[in-house]
Amino acid sequence: MDDKIKVVFRGHIMRKMYAFEDGRSVYSVYYYMPYIYDTKQHVEYEKFHECTINRPPFEKDEKVFITDLNLEVKIEGIMRSTTDEYVYDTNYIVCVLDDDISSDNKKEAEQKLTEELVRYNNWKNPVLIAEENKKKWYQFWK
Repeated sequence: MDDKIKVVFRGHIMRKMYAFEDGRSVYSVYYYMPYIYDTKQHVEYEKFHECTINRPPFEKDEKVFITDLNLEVKIEGIMRSTTDEYVYDTNYIVCVLDDDISSDNKKEAEQKLTEELVRYNNWKNPVLIAEENKKKWYQFWK
């Protein structure tokens, strides 16, 4: 029996995405500041290295150092292919896409942010607060 097995390492292709957070928390209901943060969304896996190793094969959640690339990766998933080789899905990020979907997502998040800031500034507007304070106690629910 052959002691060498062929392995393929695959990494993530990610897409840059943006998310809107209104900034409200349990601790601070009245004092908040909305913001936008960036995140990454998984698109697909792509092969980034192929080699042969000695048996036994790697296990899930095992850290592996690829000497050819001088890179340490963590095994996230294992598959066996029909050509009798092991395919390892790793935590390595091959590339991050910044395309039209990302820019559309950023525009949506910025639009939500501006709407929330307008609402926030109106809430803090002293003229509106003064008008609200002029109401009689029985008019607050109107």
